Amino acid sequence: MDGRFVINERAEQVSIANGTQGKWRKDLVILTLKVDASTGVGTTALSTIQGTPAATQDAAKDPAYTPGDLSKGQYQAQVPIARVVLNGLTPTAEHALPTVSALTSENFEIISCEPPSGYSGSSKNLWHVWRSGASVTIHARVWLDAGIKNDSLLCPFLIPEGSRPPKVDSSKYNADGYENIYYNDAFCPNNADVISVLSVRPDGKIYMQDMGGKPSRDWRYGTLTYTVAPK
Repeated sequence: MDGRFVINERAEQVSIANGTQGKWRKDLVILTLKVDASTGVGTTALSTIQGTPAATQDAAKDPAYTPGDLSKGQYQAQVPIARVVLNGLTPTAEHALPTVSALTSENFEIISCEPPSGYSGSSKNLWHVWRSGASVTIHARVWLDAGIKNDSLLCPFLIPEGSRPPKVDSSKYNADGYENIYYNDAFCPNNADVISVLSVRPDGKIYMQDMGGKPSRDWRYGTLTYTVAPK
């Protein structure tokens, strides 16, 4: 976060204010990092910023927050980590990363490091995405646990809008959807008979997935680079 690693391995709770019947609202869950000016020690806290109710989902906008910039001598930075959308009284949570303006520039880096499901060791799933100019690189080291031929794992965040791979124009080409998926080979270091790929889609989703071959509850490694869709 803003050039510093923030690791949390316990559950956290935040409060969401009640919605309004017949109205849409978008709230942001905010991670705030404060740095003590005298010691340089940082502390973090979660909070919510409430949006303004609107008649439609499109009209409901994310509330403003203060990004901050620790690299420029400031002592506080904020990052939205989730958006909560309320349709009347009903809330749903979704990833906020794709719409954060700070991540839509031509240079960014996103890292997720979380304990894998079904794995008892200390190693963590790593998803690492960065952009430099028009190129975006995805690096992943993740554990697949289902033990089936077509096992897959979805990355916990999305590629930001404006940095996603191009989509095939179906009006010009007879595309059935698979042409919109970009693949590169991945491997299972302990089993050469596993057929795995790292893939990314124009909607920003990233998968590590098996494409048949021998099932294996084990680690997968992969890297993929693509050129951003032209504006």
